[in-house]
Amino acid sequence: MNISLIVIGIQLFMCTYGQILFMESPTPLRRGRLPYIVISWTIFLLFTLGQTINSHFVFNIVSGIVPLEEAKQDALMITGTVTVVAIQWVGDGLLLYRAYIIWSDKLWVLVPSLLTYLATIIIGILQLIPQVTKDPEGNPKFTSAWIYLSVAVNASITALISFRLLMARRYFSRVLPSGPQSTLDLKLYRGVVAILVESAMPLSFSGIVFAALYDPKNVEQQIVKTTFLCLYFSFSALAPQMIIFRVTTGRSASGLRHKASDSLESQSYGGPPESLAFAHTAGEYEPKLDSRLQ
Repeated sequence: MNISLIVIGIQLFMCTYGQILFMESPTPLRRGRLPYIVISWTIFLLFTLGQTINSHFVFNIVSGIVPLEEAKQDALMITGTVTVVAIQWVGDGLLLYRAYIIWSDKLWVLVPSLLTYLATIIIGILQLIPQVTKDPEGNPKFTSAWIYLSVAVNASITALISFRLLMARRYFSRVLPSGPQSTLDLKLYRGVVAILVESAMPLSFSGIVFAALYDPKNVEQQIVKTTFLCLYFSFSALAPQMIIFRVTTGRSASGLRHKASDSLESQSYGGPPESLAFAHTAGEYEPKLDSRLQ
């Protein structure tokens, strides 16, 4: 519960700060950011609701007020489980959307990740059915499969976005001048990649451990499972919030793209700007950082 309270506090800060910046920004800078604000608050409310319900039942179960098996089939407990699944869907969907924008010129690259994401939705529904139908047996394999698939979606999309951003950084490092006169700090590209990787790694690691121990054989495994369960679902909410926070504060890949465009247009390379803005030759990489990234 202490971890949950910390995560709720972090999310509340991110949501509030992002909302304040959004409201104080000029209208042109708000373009495309409202959906991220809505998603951010949605994740926060879902997580807070889920953790409140979970804390309520943990107290009742530990106190002996409600038996464990009866609590699992309670409508309120099912609602708490649904919020957890919904957060996962929203977070993975947001990441997939960001990848769609960055890879909009080569959408076939995203097909495996899209199919895996659709599989997480189907498996997520299947693993909820035993609770809804009050089946005491259930099938723990569905939950493990759901988490493994979600981890696969998160890891694969993070890798795709990171690769594209690093390639963009490499491209701009060739066509833009280096040194103090440059108006684009290429280190910011690595910063965006770092935040993606840093948010994906703990989520993936905790998810794999939790899924592996979903059906514990002894008390020690149960303790480890419970610990990583809390960590996994906390990171499930924090990972997309970190991405949204960068977008709402203007530090996403879109901001880098605009800075790069300004740098290209403001420099003279002995030729027309159009020939260098996207200096395209056969086989040369041309970064696709669309303005819709905002």
